[in-house]
Amino acid sequence: MYSVYSQISKPFSNLYPVLPDISEPFFVDCKPVIHAYDKDSLTIICAFRIQFDALTFTNSTSPFGEFESNPTIEIECRDTNGIIKYRTFWKDTVYANSYEQSNAKNDYAYGILDFNVVKGHYTINISLFDRGSQSIKRIRVPSITIPSYGFGTPYFTESNPSGDFFQPIIMNGNTSFTKSQQFVCIPVYGDIKKPVYAELKRLQAYQEFSFGTKQVSAALIELIPDKSVEVPIADKYHILQDCKLMKVNKKGNTLAFIQFPENALAPGKYSMNIIYPGIKKKQDTAHFEFTCIWEDMPKSLINASYAADIMKYILKDDEYDTIIGGSDIEIRTRLIQWWKKLDPTPTTIYNEAMTEYFRRADNAFTAFQTIQESDGIMTSRGKIALLYGFPQYIEKNILNGNIQQEIWSYSAILNKKFIFEQKNGEKYTLKKIVSIQ
Repeated sequence: MYSVYSQISKPFSNLYPVLPDISEPFFVDCKPVIHAYDKDSLTIICAFRIQFDALTFTNSTSPFGEFESNPTIEIECRDTNGIIKYRTFWKDTVYANSYEQSNAKNDYAYGILDFNVVKGHYTINISLFDRGSQSIKRIRVPSITIPSYGFGTPYFTESNPSGDFFQPIIMNGNTSFTKSQQFVCIPVYGDIKKPVYAELKRLQAYQEFSFGTKQVSAALIELIPDKSVEVPIADKYHILQDCKLMKVNKKGNTLAFIQFPENALAPGKYSMNIIYPGIKKKQDTAHFEFTCIWEDMPKSLINASYAADIMKYILKDDEYDTIIGGSDIEIRTRLIQWWKKLDPTPTTIYNEAMTEYFRRADNAFTAFQTIQESDGIMTSRGKIALLYGFPQYIEKNILNGNIQQEIWSYSAILNKKFIFEQKNGEKYTLKKIVSIQ
């Protein structure tokens, strides 16, 4: 069997290994919009989100949470000559309601900063600092400007922006693989006439997903006149509010909406071309590049050989033999294809059933670790947790002879109890399965 030790790191302990982590601590999106009152100025909006686990929390006496952290964000705006035209800071207190939330890798605090500069081309440097000015992450946004005629910076969103509001995806100008729907909202500058089309090309997608993706070409774009995006806000709890679309009674304010069809985006890099009528030529093209990121990819799925070993609980021997062997890409491709038959949404690339199984594995890896069994997935309790999920109720008892007992109860469809026992600090073993009447 593939050894987990070839893919783990041990940052804090020699006893308990950890799964690899690809999560990012800090995301930013910077968008320029035309200043509300000064036609020669820009308003630059910087929306960001900070991973709770990246911050240092201490006990809090505030009613807003049990723990608090005090991050600082520095934003520096430079022109094409490298001269700093604007610098500002965001300092605030982020609260966590529990110790678990303070260490959460999938929970984020949101914030917004906006400032005004003279129209031009700018580079934005954004730095996140923890308590004591310890640097966590620095992000560079290479090009901020508004064209006199053409298309501005895209907003990616999972909600249809053709209404009055939409929720932007804050991901360094990229989009998320796990979103059920994929939309793009793009400000349009100048009196651009229809027809306008979009082309989506895959530059570098994960090969294991390529069999399910399809190219998008000549997709018609909807142009909505007299609309503009209002500066978004984050409330006092650092939760990002929806972006509001304003009605603007002013010529030249137009928004373009694009909806990607299902199976258009798998994890990887893409280019998007907007083809529209030019000023002095028949057509012009706006070019954008972005990445589709599987942000919350289960850690236990990162190494394909290890992921195949985890599936031994649900695979027949011949199925396992078919999946294993070859390169990492080849194994993961066969693994993904096997899961397709269990996909509750087969028309999309994202497979909720596969993701849920490996998320259970992530939790089991740590939850059932002991000195004797450092990989909680490959334990008797880990097996039941992967097959049926974690139980609604666990009863813990101490029996005669220094025996630790756990009774896992599953109601609803399963209606079973699983009884585990551990004697004298040895491995937990499954002793009995009892039907619940």
